[in-house]
Amino acid sequence: MQESGLSRAGTTEQVSDGPRAGSRAIPVAREVDLPAPSPRQARWSRRRGQRVVLLLILLWILNGFDLAFTIMAHRLGDFNEGNPIARTMLHQPVRVVIFKVSSVVFASGIFFLFRDRGLVEAGCWGLCLVYAVIGFLWLLYYDGYEAHLHLRWGLG
Repeated sequence: MQESGLSRAGTTEQVSDGPRAGSRAIPVAREVDLPAPSPRQARWSRRRGQRVVLLLILLWILNGFDLAFTIMAHRLGDFNEGNPIARTMLHQPVRVVIFKVSSVVFASGIFFLFRDRGLVEAGCWGLCLVYAVIGFLWLLYYDGYEAHLHLRWGLG
């Protein structure tokens, strides 16, 4: 066994090349005392779980609209689905519904399990923003589709 004494921040390490490892003395970082959160910050943190649950409800609603608009657009024709997995299932809407619902259930379960974490809340806000933008794009799509019908068939 080969050992060498190395000095690192006032400690000694023993390094070995054999089957029996030598002991290593590695410096440990000291714990830092963080200031206590203000009452307002504490209240904001305590309510995070409630906000995440409300955001999950909003995500379910937005996903429902997205699913309904996707299926309607596919039935109207001239629609290209952006999701490659859902694209293969669009010929059978029941499969799309099962895929979409199971995906949202799975993601919601993870978010709900860790609902008291700030990263989960930020993720829920981000997803709500994404689905709100998708909803706006659906509005533009159907507005354009209506204009297309007026020009093509003289409806109006």
